[in-house]
Amino acid sequence: MRKAARPIDGAEGYRFFLRHGGAVELDEVNEYLRGIGLREVKPRMLRHYQKLQRHGYQSYVTHNRLDLAVAGDPGWLEELQARYAEIARRVRVEVTWDDVVAKGTAESIGLTSATIDVQPAPPANTPVVLRLRASGIARTATVVRSDPFSGRAHLRFDVYGGIAIAPEDAPHLTRILVALPDDAETMPAISDLLFRIERAVGRAQGSVDRLPRVRSITMSSPLDIVLQSAEPLTIALGILAAVPLLRKQWYEGRRAKLEAEGLALDNDARRRALQLEVDQELMVRLEKVAESSDEEDEVVEHLRQHGADEAYQALSRREFFAAIGAALALPVDLTASSINDDEIGSQ
Repeated sequence: MRKAARPIDGAEGYRFFLRHGGAVELDEVNEYLRGIGLREVKPRMLRHYQKLQRHGYQSYVTHNRLDLAVAGDPGWLEELQARYAEIARRVRVEVTWDDVVAKGTAESIGLTSATIDVQPAPPANTPVVLRLRASGIARTATVVRSDPFSGRAHLRFDVYGGIAIAPEDAPHLTRILVALPDDAETMPAISDLLFRIERAVGRAQGSVDRLPRVRSITMSSPLDIVLQSAEPLTIALGILAAVPLLRKQWYEGRRAKLEAEGLALDNDARRRALQLEVDQELMVRLEKVAESSDEEDEVVEHLRQHGADEAYQALSRREFFAAIGAALALPVDLTASSINDDEIGSQ
């Protein structure tokens, strides 16, 4: 007898359904679920997926939860978190609970949730710590769905965090301006960018007693974010100022070499492709430097000379390069620093 589907099976089926724009049959959904070691869903689940899609949901909720939501039941509000888009990007992760440490990958990470593949999988309702192995960023979460056989689990983050935030009268304002690419002016893209900015600032500042308070966000291009903090975010600002100049130096060097060889970058697509290629090469170079003990490396010297010296002095070598890598992932303007820091009294 076929075992009944569980919420984790329904959720993974809906992820597959959305990935194909809803143009799939039940047999295709079940073939996918069998392929990753989960249980099949029944025909009525496909109708439920279609209803979820009509109401704009990017993450799965159960039949009952959706019915309550459509009816306007205020007790359902927590599940509104399912509307937040997730970042579909595989990254290496480590999950810790009790005395267990499990390594694997995250299939997607959102502002409020994540889907992971680890062995062993943490049990449902277990408090865990999810750590990104490349950057060291860690967040507390609760396991909401888990399948021990496939290793798949869904986590819900503690969106408020365990560290106090700066008070409303905190004396320092930090303004971050980020120009959005033409194809990134959507809510999912902005959510992705906010997640990256949080990671970059968090990695640069290291351990803090109080997190910066978000004073304002202007959701347009350039994205304008003002953070309020008890102490100046000088380390983060230095890194966010130095990294664009390093990217620009590498990009212009490569462009000059290509043009000397007669390869003109005569359209935006070619220029963007070159920038992505240069960023990848720069990331590989930084990873190699981070693993070495070379204190005279030209990349490190460039960063220190253009704003990141305080970070280099204050952070460990591992923390420094993790912060540089996080800043490198930001699509900031290549031509000028767009970061400044002022006390409220001077505004």
